[in-house]
Amino acid sequence: MYKEYMNKINILLSMMLSNILSRNANTVLSPEYPGDHRPEVIEKLLSEDVKVKLRREFDHKKPRPKKVQQIKLVENTPRASLSKGKKDPFIESIQTDIGGMLRHVPTYMVTTKEGDIVVSIATVSEDILPDPRTKKPVPQPKKKEREPLLLFFMGKDEAKLYLNKIFNDEPEISEQLGIRITKTTLETFYRVNRDEKCKVDARLISDLEESHFMLSTRRKNEFYTINPKQRYKRNFFQGTPIYILKHTIGPYVNDSQYTLRGRQIYFKWSDALSSWEKSVTSEHMKKNIKPNIEVYNLENLLQEMEEDDEEDFSAYTFMPPIIKNEVPDNPIKKK
Repeated sequence: MYKEYMNKINILLSMMLSNILSRNANTVLSPEYPGDHRPEVIEKLLSEDVKVKLRREFDHKKPRPKKVQQIKLVENTPRASLSKGKKDPFIESIQTDIGGMLRHVPTYMVTTKEGDIVVSIATVSEDILPDPRTKKPVPQPKKKEREPLLLFFMGKDEAKLYLNKIFNDEPEISEQLGIRITKTTLETFYRVNRDEKCKVDARLISDLEESHFMLSTRRKNEFYTINPKQRYKRNFFQGTPIYILKHTIGPYVNDSQYTLRGRQIYFKWSDALSSWEKSVTSEHMKKNIKPNIEVYNLENLLQEMEEDDEEDFSAYTFMPPIIKNEVPDNPIKKK
């Protein structure tokens, strides 16, 4: 029984690593089995297959890694061009507006005390891991050199595990460089992800508790609907889960005064449900209607906001998660 359980976990973790390193930036996996498997996920990210390159390991004769170190998180950093490929003023303007909407949502990353960003470098250029089910290697891109992997985390707990793994593997250099968790914004991730000049593969790691929640409640839920374009199966949920709280319409004409206006986008299910409960002040509305919450993923929504010129997204508001009992940033050293 235990062996079968661990085999399932290993399959999920291998699939997750494969997705993070693949070109499909929208897929993030999370174990649906009981227990906290986040340490194993971080362990896989920094296993023998993926290595974090710190400053002392860079070959300064090669200009590519040096460019990665020039990305700084300082307030006076000039805003980079947001357009992909050939510049399009219209798309650039839309992306600037979207970036402003994401400015108040926190994300976390690992940096040095000087603001240099720690990136992961794949140590192999071909096949990464064998698929536990077929025993065959998972094919990886061979024609183009894989870009350094820059991880942003929606959850501080996941960022802290990532930090601790780096610190435990390289305690001396980590102490010297002051490796730490840096709080930034979702706007920063969005800008780096859209800017080809940064020469990094920026990925957003969702809060694994939220991914777990969506996997464990994948059956129909009376309190939410799933966007028809959302991809999900038994063992994965596509992208970073978001919960769109839409207009709540009461059963009576006078309920218009209690109707929730606009669309609020939450990153935690508990935040979305709590917000709806607080907004509905009419007792008979609470008894007669249900919250209108749509489950979708952030990556697809951002792409739609860039490409859809018919729907008005100005009514959308991205709500920062409510943080409770934050975990200290200090890395856990090996004894």
